[in-house]
Amino acid sequence: MFVMIFVIVVGFQAVYVYTSLKEKQRLNEKIAYQSSLIRDLTEDVVCLDERPQGGFRHVS
Repeated sequence: MFVMIFVIVVGFQAVYVYTSLKEKQRLNEKIAYQSSLIRDLTEDVVCLDERPQGGFRHVS
């Protein structure tokens, strides 16, 4: 009986960890996409005195 409860608890924990990692990965991909979109949109921003500003600085 104890072994069955232990297996169920470990199984639920494994599912929780797996879904947490997948959610974290999905959020990281979303953040990376939004960062690249912002970088692309602000890359060629020109100020009123026509000097290029370059948008957000990023490290490749």
